[in-house]
Amino acid sequence: MIRRWMGAALMAAAACGGSDGPPSLSGTISYEDRAQQTNGRLATELVPMPARGVTLSLINEADGAVLTTVTTDDEGRYTIEFVEPLVEPTEPVHLLAAAMNMSPERPIQVVRRDRQVHGVGGEAFTFKDGTDVDLLITDASGEAEAFNVFDMAVLSHDAVTARLALTPTPITLIWERGSNDGTYYSGDATVHLLGAASDDDGYDDTVILHEIGHFFEDTIGRSDSPGGGHDGSPTDPNLAWSEGFSTYWAMAIKDVPFYGDSNSGGGWGYNADTALTRAPQPAGDIGQDVGENLTTEVLWDLGDAASGDDDQLAGDHLRVLNVQPMYLRTAALRNVGEPGVDLVDFLDGFFVADGLDHCAAVRQIVVTNHTFPYDFGGPGGRCP
Repeated sequence: MIRRWMGAALMAAAACGGSDGPPSLSGTISYEDRAQQTNGRLATELVPMPARGVTLSLINEADGAVLTTVTTDDEGRYTIEFVEPLVEPTEPVHLLAAAMNMSPERPIQVVRRDRQVHGVGGEAFTFKDGTDVDLLITDASGEAEAFNVFDMAVLSHDAVTARLALTPTPITLIWERGSNDGTYYSGDATVHLLGAASDDDGYDDTVILHEIGHFFEDTIGRSDSPGGGHDGSPTDPNLAWSEGFSTYWAMAIKDVPFYGDSNSGGGWGYNADTALTRAPQPAGDIGQDVGENLTTEVLWDLGDAASGDDDQLAGDHLRVLNVQPMYLRTAALRNVGEPGVDLVDFLDGFFVADGLDHCAAVRQIVVTNHTFPYDFGGPGGRCP
């Protein structure tokens, strides 16, 4: 039997797992995942995935006391060493995994609507030195999706710390099976995700990462999005930038040009490498309404490897993502086109960071392919 547990009792900071050394208890914590497919549907097969970076406690079965707390490694492994003042338990104990991490590198928690942390307790056992005790968080428990949401936040935070060399802001993600709360970023370092039977985003990795992209846009970059509905058609440039960047974030973190969203009827998928969205007015104003997919496709082509005549830039997703903290967050933007951050301001920042060596390749992507009339005259210099 797997115990479902959600609570705030484990909000104390978790210690990292210790080094090898008897007597000790080890094992692996994993959760069942459904993979996203390119048509947007979820695979029917449940596949165990390592629950990396989660908080794991050893609980005394008799009175519920927390004996010690560690953090799983990136393989989902844990080790608890019984060295003074921690002694080997003589009574039955059980493991309790919580979807949270309180380290500076991964300040993440996944909670229910009542703000209680998601967690799962395993079956009781009696300690025996050298014996592995594993815990699988199943889909049937109703908790596996919470740990998948947590893992997507781990991927994003690791990109910020390791690739952008920044300390991420703590994030709270709200998901609960059956919830109709909606999927959105609320602007207070909190991401909301649907758990409804008709549309459950708990396994939709790219949907989760898209909303986390809004969070990082807010905390390490800049957003002037007015919010509101969007369906891919030409819209306010600030909104198109924010939505397009957040979809690109999901793709860059997974390093695949795919975005998908499942629902009870199946789902839908989008490939930024094969789709081609054009600006509606090739000879129009630089501040014209554009589709969010245009933004995503331009960013992907700037960040991915060169691919034929239509994309000759051997890109780097880090270089693209770094425009947010390096330029957009602090720069005085040019007074052209639409006020506030949009694709024009990103391209300005890209040339500030990258120089003018790739003018021809960027012109091919932006102007020739996507018919967007960027003027190539930003603060980084005027392209020939």
